[in-house]
Amino acid sequence: MLYKEKLAHCLKTEQNAINKMYLNELLINWKKVEAAIEEAKEFPVSAMISAISAYTKNLTVAKFKYNTTKKCGFAEDHDIFQGYYLYDIVEKILDVAGIKEGKQGIVIKNKAFNTGFRLERNSYKKIVEKPKLEQFTSSKYLNVGLEFDFNYKLTGKKHYTKTMFYVPLIVFYIDKYYTERSFEEITQLKKDIKAINPRALLICLTESVERRLLSSYAEIAKHMYVLRANYKDDEYNDMQPQVGLSLYNKLHSFVRKDFLSFDKVISFGNIDLVQKTKPVETQEEQ
Repeated sequence: MLYKEKLAHCLKTEQNAINKMYLNELLINWKKVEAAIEEAKEFPVSAMISAISAYTKNLTVAKFKYNTTKKCGFAEDHDIFQGYYLYDIVEKILDVAGIKEGKQGIVIKNKAFNTGFRLERNSYKKIVEKPKLEQFTSSKYLNVGLEFDFNYKLTGKKHYTKTMFYVPLIVFYIDKYYTERSFEEITQLKKDIKAINPRALLICLTESVERRLLSSYAEIAKHMYVLRANYKDDEYNDMQPQVGLSLYNKLHSFVRKDFLSFDKVISFGNIDLVQKTKPVETQEEQ
């Protein structure tokens, strides 16, 4: 898990003895998240979200915040307070949904994708003699995509130029809090996706939203999954497991309806296809 990897790295590089003790404590607490997933009898994502909610609530304890007098604790931008566990939630949902790497070039990575091509900016003579395509790319996002080997040549010529380009199928915008910066980045991301694959699915996952940004939030609400039923500036509130269920069902619906030959690009292992891909009912649906 990404968050656990970050904790382990922090422990390895930390010089303060008290902070090392805190980091060891957090690693022990994170094991409760792993145990909750393993012990879950049905949908492990719900158990995972509930366990992470309890873990993050513990992070609000004063001792973990930097104390200028005692010279211990962690600054607000320290890795232990970042939303790396949101990536772990998404990856678990993808795993449960059976969306895996290795089928017909399927890749699941935090990487940029191609948004288009243009001729390299050379002189007219060089373009005619040896044309070359430059690629536009997006910023890096966790996404499910397809890698292509692309060979091209000028009509009438013998030699091909080989390159590779990457097209997204599902793109995840993940940010701990929805802020003004988030809106700007999501707006650009939507343009980038539309330029290369208008049928791709955009999913935005966040913990909470700043109250003052509700107007801009409304413009992208259909893409957004918010884990906490409160605003960023409100008191702490628990994460809602049903958000994970809703996200799972969204991915399930997209794969079943919109993928061509989805059975060829999705790995279901030895589990019955219908059982593996059956939507999970949310509390509202029940």
